[in-house]
Amino acid sequence: MFAFMLALNHLMPIHRDDYDYAMVWKTGAHLASLSDVAVSGVQHYLLHGGRTVTVFCLQLFLWLGKTAFDIANALMFLTLVVLVTMHARRTLTFWHAPGLFAAAGLLLWLSLPHFGEVAVWKSGSTVYLWSAVPAFLFLLPYNLTLKTAATETSGRCTWAILPMFLLGILAGWSIENLAVTVVVTAFGSALYLRKRHGFLPAWMIVGAFGALLGLIGLVAAPGNYVRYDEQGADKDILAHIGNQFAGQGEMVLYCLPVLLLILTAWRLYRRIEAHMDPAPVERTRAGTLVLAAVLALLVLSYFTGGWIAGTLRDVIIGGVLTPLGQTKPLTIHLFTNLMNGFEEMAIYWFAILLFYARIKQQLGLTAAAVRAAAECVPMSAILRRHPVARYAAFLMGLAICNNLVMLAAPTFPGRATFSSSAMLVTAALALLGDSAIMTALGCVSTTYPLRCGTPSLRLHRHSDTPHHAGDARGGCGTHHTDRGCPRTRRDRRPLPPHRAHEPRPAPRLLRGLGQQRHEGGRDGVFRSDGCRGGKMTFRRVCATIQAIAIDCLSFLQMREALPCDTPKQTLVKHAEQKARSAPCGFLSFKRSAFKKSAGI
Repeated sequence: MFAFMLALNHLMPIHRDDYDYAMVWKTGAHLASLSDVAVSGVQHYLLHGGRTVTVFCLQLFLWLGKTAFDIANALMFLTLVVLVTMHARRTLTFWHAPGLFAAAGLLLWLSLPHFGEVAVWKSGSTVYLWSAVPAFLFLLPYNLTLKTAATETSGRCTWAILPMFLLGILAGWSIENLAVTVVVTAFGSALYLRKRHGFLPAWMIVGAFGALLGLIGLVAAPGNYVRYDEQGADKDILAHIGNQFAGQGEMVLYCLPVLLLILTAWRLYRRIEAHMDPAPVERTRAGTLVLAAVLALLVLSYFTGGWIAGTLRDVIIGGVLTPLGQTKPLTIHLFTNLMNGFEEMAIYWFAILLFYARIKQQLGLTAAAVRAAAECVPMSAILRRHPVARYAAFLMGLAICNNLVMLAAPTFPGRATFSSSAMLVTAALALLGDSAIMTALGCVSTTYPLRCGTPSLRLHRHSDTPHHAGDARGGCGTHHTDRGCPRTRRDRRPLPPHRAHEPRPAPRLLRGLGQQRHEGGRDGVFRSDGCRGGKMTFRRVCATIQAIAIDCLSFLQMREALPCDTPKQTLVKHAEQKARSAPCGFLSFKRSAFKKSAGI
């Protein structure tokens, strides 16, 4: 990842505003020393804006040279990926989830608006990327403390008071909308901790006041009023609201893969709470085939001169803009520039939608299944039962509020949604890292999390009864009767203790040896071995070996979870209760394997 970003920065030349910032502000003299960088920062603060910290970093590296900036900027992006992963997992050990770390880099690359401008271009990356890194780093201790406040009091360390105060100044003295969000989040976290848990570490309140001090230095700059008089003095409130629609809409288009991942996770939560089996994998529908055909046509046009975009441009200019009288040279130029990038963005959107359609098909998220789960499980039930869902919802709300701060700005370019997009990526990663979602996606060979909250490492238990009529524990199932959803208010109560160990069916993505199949025999039951009779076959042997291996892993997990003074014989009995019955009568062999593992 670092090498990729370093290569992109190496290929990016000096561009646009870089030439202005390579000189002492408003003097025309090139930066020749560190004192020139300081003088230019003061001039910029007085005449143009309050982003002194980022401007100082930009001009410092423009003076030091392009190579130094390329390395520093690549490190900044890598640091942001690490911080996003930490916030998503709410722990410092990001290396324990390499897949999530890789997903963070990929989603940031896909979803950050105008990636070249905000993460590679010098004048843009120092404003947006270099502002987000200290802000996310400053909020990380708050996030970790809120997670562990109920069980630990390690957040009351006094050595962090000065570092958090200085880091708060940097986080607050960054960019306008993010600075306001940082200050509100810091003070809100401190007040919540005080009210909910009865203590407030000194570093939390000192860091919040440091962020407030940085925000004051940012917005109180005389240059802000000079620039506002030049850019937004003649704009009314309707223009500011219109900027919101444009900025928020552009962020949605860039964050399309992230939002679809969040939507998929939400639907999986509902299916889990409804105790529904995945719907059978359907054939590819006509809509998906049409989507793939349009995507192929767009790709062909993109590499052969862009004839689709050119045709649409001429039709819209001749049939829409000309009758409306919108034929000014500037209007035609801007619309032509827009259509020049139409095919590239359309290919991106159609590819994402095609991938989403494939994911829904494989996960069994049919329209009927989604509607049935929505009828059974309200939104409040998911937020109440899954803390990760509540955390992701908070991050999504924070991202929207972060953009709403831009109502006070005369303009709202798409790149200003950088920090909000990073928050949405964090929310999606938090959902993907949840054990329930990972199980439903088939990332691990587990059943759905049990009522007690401890996932099991085995496949689901084979049943001698079909699952057509719904889950045996009062869930909705995949088929419904004429009476509607059988999941009543009484069914939503927790399972009784003697049934809490019952596993839920494994997702269809884990289909293979040892999985349930409906063979259509005369008894109409599900069989684990894929055959109707009881003869010893190679497939039955493989299923038995798989069952033994998975049950042994489950036993080792339970042995670590149980108290150390638990007798070994109790461990064996507990494991045998959890284990499903193997085909062909190999239970005695499994019992001996458990006893041998326990040293009995």
